[in-house]
Amino acid sequence: MGIKKDKKSGIGHKVRFPLGVKLAFIIGFIVLVSLGLVTYLNSYFIGKDVRRTAEDANLSTNVRIAKTIEDKLATVRSNAFQLLDLRNVAGTTSQSLVAQAEVFFFERNPDIAAINILGYGSDSGRNQNILNQQFFITHEADPAVLDSFLKTSSFLVKRSCAGETIAANSSPFFELPVMTVFFPYKDNGFDQTCAITFSLDSILEIISSNSTNTSFIINDSDELLVHPLTERILRGESMRDYPLVKIMRAQNKNGTETRQIPFEDPDAPALGKLVSASLIAEVAGEKKLFSFSNFVEKVFNFISEHDFIVKKLGSLEVSHKDFYGAYCKIGVGDISVLTTVPLAYVLEGVETTRRNNIYLTLVVFFLSIIAILFFGRYAISMHLRRLTLAADRIQRGNFELDGKFLKKLNSRRWDEIGVLNQSTKDELDFLNTFARFTNKNVAKAIARKEIDFEPHLKDITIFFSDIRGFTSISDGFNKRFGDNSPKEIINFLNDYMGRMVECVSLSGGNIDKFEGDAIMGVWGLMREDTLDFEHLPEGSPARLEAEKAHLAHVKQDALNAVTGIIAMRYALMKYNKDAMEYTALHENDAQASFKPFIRIGCGINTGRATCGIMGGSEKMEYTAIGDSVNFASRTESSNKACGTDILFTEATYNILKDEFIRNPSNNFTIREDYAPYEIVVERIPVDFEVKGKGIQHFYGVVNMPAFDVEAFFRRGNPDFVADPDCLKAVGPDGPKSLDEVRDMLGIPTPDFAKVNLNAAEDKVQVKK
Repeated sequence: MGIKKDKKSGIGHKVRFPLGVKLAFIIGFIVLVSLGLVTYLNSYFIGKDVRRTAEDANLSTNVRIAKTIEDKLATVRSNAFQLLDLRNVAGTTSQSLVAQAEVFFFERNPDIAAINILGYGSDSGRNQNILNQQFFITHEADPAVLDSFLKTSSFLVKRSCAGETIAANSSPFFELPVMTVFFPYKDNGFDQTCAITFSLDSILEIISSNSTNTSFIINDSDELLVHPLTERILRGESMRDYPLVKIMRAQNKNGTETRQIPFEDPDAPALGKLVSASLIAEVAGEKKLFSFSNFVEKVFNFISEHDFIVKKLGSLEVSHKDFYGAYCKIGVGDISVLTTVPLAYVLEGVETTRRNNIYLTLVVFFLSIIAILFFGRYAISMHLRRLTLAADRIQRGNFELDGKFLKKLNSRRWDEIGVLNQSTKDELDFLNTFARFTNKNVAKAIARKEIDFEPHLKDITIFFSDIRGFTSISDGFNKRFGDNSPKEIINFLNDYMGRMVECVSLSGGNIDKFEGDAIMGVWGLMREDTLDFEHLPEGSPARLEAEKAHLAHVKQDALNAVTGIIAMRYALMKYNKDAMEYTALHENDAQASFKPFIRIGCGINTGRATCGIMGGSEKMEYTAIGDSVNFASRTESSNKACGTDILFTEATYNILKDEFIRNPSNNFTIREDYAPYEIVVERIPVDFEVKGKGIQHFYGVVNMPAFDVEAFFRRGNPDFVADPDCLKAVGPDGPKSLDEVRDMLGIPTPDFAKVNLNAAEDKVQVKK
């Protein structure tokens, strides 16, 4: 039995629900539920209701389309006869009015190709032709094809002159979907016909709107007038031998009623065997209902090879040739609209559900025998997979406590899984805490096994900061709080350093260490970037490409460092504002925490350093050492003498100047894409010498004019809102010169004639 320890008492508890007991319950549950589902879902009434619904839907579709087609033809006839009436009236007064009427008519009826008034025999001399020239131009058709069609349709003209309305397929002549309807037409006592030829585009849209049902239209001669497959219209097919047409003609010789009838189409294409072998293959293959093991797959394969088992259990076997068909005759031209739907489509869902449950019933007998063997894998492994994900998070260095993820590790289970889940939570909690005591990025790199314990030379950007007058600040804490001063000092430093560390982290840097009130940060320390290219031949393409990529990394690190430290200026001003408000609020409270007003100095240097693991078996840290690091520290300590809060070295300046700093080398211009990262600096007018590098200068950072405070801090806090009073520290409202920086921070302007920057790092002096 597993033991779960109580955190507070340390007393162990027995597992209340062993996995063996759960197995027994679950196996019984699977059998009962599976058989119940089969009994419920395999109901005869499901299929019956679906059939009835499908029949009604097919019939409704047929009636709706028939009504729409009838209205369409009536509209075409009405519009055409109105034009003819207008021609007859206006023709006696003005031919120009007739022409204008025709233009207006075809503008409003662009799908009508022509209106022909035709007579038969002695009346043929009164023929009139009204052509929509734009129709023929648009469809690239020759008006002569209309004459050819009408010549071959003399028998239709004769019938129509005798009083019949007849629809004919003229598409084969035009080689595009069109139809001609011959309407009886009397003019001045003469029996004529009005042949209206129009495009089928609008009708095709109507009958093609349903992807399941297929609708088509025939005339009294069973000639195909409209069909979703336009090539059949263009071929001028006859539907006389189509089964549904035969049934309609046999049942409805003279009537016009609508009917719904089942029929079989021997020429129907196979529908992919929707309800037979392919369904079984789908269930047994890509869409398995169960995937417990290869054994279950073999069971499915066996069933699929013996389909007769399913048939004998009462499934609704449907042929792909079975259809429902509906027909409706409309009152124009003895036209019939027919709509069909494959029965296999109608019953696809019912058949799938029915068969799946039959398979489930068959398989459950096998599962009852082997479930105990597989439950451990599939009931326990689901939870173990979550533990595996937790272990993977640890290996990827993701120690943050994700509440949503931790909820999945159910530690309230009274079994072995619950014990493992609680242990995993405890480990994540420990690692998250541990990472805070070290460099978090280093801790993640160690977890991912990405860190190389061998020391390397790297080109990095180093930063140091220090609180001005920290000794006197500490004395103030001692006088105010006495023995309680250590706690108050630490609380103060944590508040201050938390704000500064956030700026470093959001700009992609690593906090290397804290030394009292001093902070050391590094950009590029964890970057995978070697200097091996320096061993390649000078000028070789490989070396040039590697040098270019390396320089881009170093330049980005330097820019990130300046960005993060500019953000520190805002964060410090916000801290000082908060401290002043707190002090004013607790002015008369002797026990209140002390929030001193502070200034800091920041130094930045870019250069080559030795990076690697330092220390012994009891304590190690991943850090950077070397002259570049020392020079960054020296730069920080020079702020007081230079009357600045942020300085960077000539090395950092040279890396950034071409793209981000207006200076003589770029004619004081910056490319538009670099403008958001512009850095304003002023050179400190004091020379000093660096061993091996000659005369050097420091550069005081004035501002980044385009710096967006809210965008920067929202990288870590989407709800961050900048303090308007502190925006004068950086960005568009920030200082324009070092003098403005000094005025803002209360730093006096030094007498640079007395500043000696060649003094030792910790002894930068101003001569008395």
